[in-house]
Amino acid sequence: MQSVLSVPEAALVAQLSQHPCTTPGCRRLVRGSSKCPEHSRRYESERARRDDQAREYRYNSAEWKRARSMALARNPHCACGAKATLVHHIHPVRVAPELLFSDLNLESTCAPCHQRKHAAMKPKRDR
Repeated sequence: MQSVLSVPEAALVAQLSQHPCTTPGCRRLVRGSSKCPEHSRRYESERARRDDQAREYRYNSAEWKRARSMALARNPHCACGAKATLVHHIHPVRVAPELLFSDLNLESTCAPCHQRKHAAMKPKRDR
């Protein structure tokens, strides 16, 4: 036997499944996420900005420049035979940040191969 809720009961159930946005001072009720749409957009934008700053800092560091130079000197050609101009992390930095400068995690690539590798790593919904 299926129970059918009256309209006021259904509204009460929907209201009870909501909770306040987790952003301090925000009183908007949300369902299915921790932040309201406005704060969710702000949070994602801020996180992307911080990630970009960290990435810029990493790849402008003397340690990265040294690791990159060594990888290109060790193997000046891409697997396809073209001259290598980029260095690819075999294990992505977001997965294995401790391998950022490890020569075992770096491979020399040409720009087209590097783009193909990154395109293959992206989830289909992001392509």
